[in-house]
Amino acid sequence: MALDPAMRNMITFEYGRYMRIVIAMFAADLTACFDRMFPSLSNIAAGKFGMDTKVLLARGKTIKNMRRQVQTGHGVSRESYGNEQGEPEIAGELQGRGDVAILYCLQSSITMNAHATLFPEMVLPSPASKRAIKKRNDGYVDDVNTWAGEMDLDLGVEESVMYDLQQRAQGLTNLNEVSGGSTAFHKCACQILQWKSNGVTLEINEEIGDLSMVLVDAKGAPSKITMLRPSEPNKGLGYHMA
Repeated sequence: MALDPAMRNMITFEYGRYMRIVIAMFAADLTACFDRMFPSLSNIAAGKFGMDTKVLLARGKTIKNMRRQVQTGHGVSRESYGNEQGEPEIAGELQGRGDVAILYCLQSSITMNAHATLFPEMVLPSPASKRAIKKRNDGYVDDVNTWAGEMDLDLGVEESVMYDLQQRAQGLTNLNEVSGGSTAFHKCACQILQWKSNGVTLEINEEIGDLSMVLVDAKGAPSKITMLRPSEPNKGLGYHMA
């Protein structure tokens, strides 16, 4: 579980409630993130952060030539499989290896930096000083929450915020797929904090209405993302929050 990102998640929605602004979040979940890593790409990422070239070459050759056995509840298989001459190469960093987690962190950091060059920050200014919260994503391993928001409650602002969020979510999906990743759209969710007038003041609008989000994978297949009401708990980052 990710305490720090989850706390940032909660503070963002609390800010929205106090300031009466529209904020939307896309909670993404990747599929088998370690298994889908390409050693050739993770080697480049590690080299970017200073790992010695000789170590990277040794690591790449070891993964390419290794034999893999299958372990189930019945035990470990006697037979093994691996890369064969003339056959498609088997990639993947393998779950459970000691260096995989840090390699994924390096690769994820590069992905987040690339995303930052493509999309602007969501800015939540302080009402009392020049400080501000500036963010695009809150992430922990394969769970990433992407944000969009608008301070002005103009007509149609909800549709505008959802459009911005969809662009940012699709951008992050595309970047993850470039490095071999895949988003589990059926496990993802979108949540928007929006408002309506009761004649006296503004109150949270629980009706989702026509708001929706559709994302596509690398093959162009569309998926409709689950929409959550503001009061529904989301399980992003390992916690149930609403």
